[in-house]
Amino acid sequence: MTSADEFDRARPASWDSRRGFCVTALAGLAGALLAAPPAAAQTDRGFGNRWRSRRQRWREMREAVRRGEIRPLREIVRHFKREIGHDIIDIRYRRAGRHHLYGFKTLTDSGRLQWYVVNAATKEILTLEEARRRYGQ
Repeated sequence: MTSADEFDRARPASWDSRRGFCVTALAGLAGALLAAPPAAAQTDRGFGNRWRSRRQRWREMREAVRRGEIRPLREIVRHFKREIGHDIIDIRYRRAGRHHLYGFKTLTDSGRLQWYVVNAATKEILTLEEARRRYGQ
């Protein structure tokens, strides 16, 4: 007799019913999760929306480039470096109503962090304070 046979004899019969219950419960849970609408679909498109994932925002940005509504990020970065010249630390994408905006976190020559906002359609560069006055929040 092998050790596997011994294990099968020593195992209570209730284990099989527990396994069936767990499989059924997991299948029901998976079905409920697949049927639920994604949380991101229920959010708005505001400038300060923190619930939408970064991946969704970048997908939205790529689609806007394809439609010709905004300029490609590569072009915006080149323009920004020509005009401002600071090292770029981080780039973020947001919508403010119908405006597509890129946020550039930069490191100044003196070592300070500074945010700029660039309108993706017009390539207009604004400081964070100017962008808040113009686009809200």
